[in-house]
Amino acid sequence: MTEWLAAVRREAVAAARHIRPGPGAMLLWLGLVAGLSVITAFAAGSEYFAWDLWLARKIQAIDLAGFTRATTFATELSGPDASVAWFLGAVGGLLLLRRFRLALFMAAATWTHLIGGSLKLLVDRMRPSPELVERVSLKERLSYPSGHTEWVVGFEGFLVFVVWQLTPNRLIRYLVAGAWVTHIALTGVGRVDQGLHWPSDVLAGLLVGALTLSITAWAYLASQRAAMIARQGAARGASVLAETDIPRERTVPGN
Repeated sequence: MTEWLAAVRREAVAAARHIRPGPGAMLLWLGLVAGLSVITAFAAGSEYFAWDLWLARKIQAIDLAGFTRATTFATELSGPDASVAWFLGAVGGLLLLRRFRLALFMAAATWTHLIGGSLKLLVDRMRPSPELVERVSLKERLSYPSGHTEWVVGFEGFLVFVVWQLTPNRLIRYLVAGAWVTHIALTGVGRVDQGLHWPSDVLAGLLVGALTLSITAWAYLASQRAAMIARQGAARGASVLAETDIPRERTVPGN
């Protein structure tokens, strides 16, 4: 039993070493948090930045055939109703495939809205004024960060990660990733073109989504490695325990 406990302890130490975030992940998270913190601090004290107004007017001045239609369609795909459909389809599909761990983390990827929603309440920045830019709607109030952008990056980004986990086909992987990047670009530009966000709102949504996506993906991979090491440790511990429990031949004293 002592040998078995020692084997289990060694495996636990190995598991902890393998699931710790590496220096690359830590630097990425620190960079995203630092960038988001700086933008948030300035956004809390300013209705908009000078470059916000300049860039927003440049985007609204774009006169290309199909531009407005494409950006509007992209933003509708990341709106509240579509987001529910994304969630139910992604999580439900993974449950049907019996990929329960992926389904759990797919559901957890919605925490990107928890972070974004908290920042909206904290910063309390108003939507762009219709006196400064053209707006398609005057109903929505809080602007920072862009919830559409954070959802496309954070939640849909993890869906792309799931596809990469499930299929080794490079063509499918790159097509899905390309569609995702296109959706991010059209959604961000579209929210500015509609006058519902400043470019800095979109940038903040991008940072929120990237932060939550990277953490969720790392957590999934770490849990997968931990489960694999735990299974290996249990098997080795059972082997050690079996060896220690082998009955020895009894010596029968002679008559």
